[in-house]
Amino acid sequence: MRNVADWPNWKIRFPHLPAKEDDPENRKDQYVTGLNWFLQPRRELHVKTLSLSGDIHSDQDYRLYLDTVYKFKDTLEELRLNIAMEICDDQGTENDYSSRPDLAFNKLKKFSLRLDDLYDPQRATLTADWMQTWTDAIKQVVSISTVGYDFIGSRFLEELRTTGTSQYQNLREISLTCKPEDAINFLTEITQPLKKLNLRLPLKNGHLPEFEKSPQEIRLVLGISKVSCRHG
Repeated sequence: MRNVADWPNWKIRFPHLPAKEDDPENRKDQYVTGLNWFLQPRRELHVKTLSLSGDIHSDQDYRLYLDTVYKFKDTLEELRLNIAMEICDDQGTENDYSSRPDLAFNKLKKFSLRLDDLYDPQRATLTADWMQTWTDAIKQVVSISTVGYDFIGSRFLEELRTTGTSQYQNLREISLTCKPEDAINFLTEITQPLKKLNLRLPLKNGHLPEFEKSPQEIRLVLGISKVSCRHG
C-alpha cells in the first residue's frame, strides 16, 4: 500500500465471524490475523475519521471492535460506531462484555453511537457495564450522538452521568435518542453553554418546564419542529 497519508477517512464493516466450535478452518483467527496486519502503525497514524459497523454476537466479536479502536486512539478526531449487538442470550439473560479501562482518545472531537439490540428491542432495563469504557474514553469530545432504541440511549446517558457531566467540559453539541426525562436529567447537570441539541423523541408538554433548570442557550429539535429558546 502506498500514499496512506491520503487516506484519513476509513470505514470498516466486520463480517459475521463463526463461533469457535463452528469454525474448523479457523476462519476467525485468519481474519483477525489479516486485520492486525492491515492495521499497522504506519497506516494508523494518518487516520482521523473511523466508521465501524457490523453485528456483535459474542464477547470475542466485541473485543475486535475494542482492539481496533484502541489502535487509533491517538489520532482519531471522529469515531462512528454502527452496531447491532446481542445484548441478551436466547434465555433473556444479559450477556457480559469486556471493558477496556486503558482506552482514552487524545484528539477525538466527535463520537457517534448507533446501537441496536439484535433480539430484544422491548427490554425495559439494561445493565451494560461495558458502556463505561466508552463514556470514560470520550471525555474530551465536542459532539456526542446516540441513535437506536430509547432504552439503550437512556442507559448510555446514565453512564455519562455516572462518569460525571463535569468531566465533559468541551461538549457543545448533543444529539440524543432516549427517553425524554433522561435527556432532561442529563441536561440539567451540564453547566457549559450548548450550541446545538437534537432530541429525536418528541417531548411532552409536561417536560418543557424542566428546561428552565438548564442555564444555557440551546437549539431544540422537538419532533419535526425547530424552536430556538434562551434560558437564564
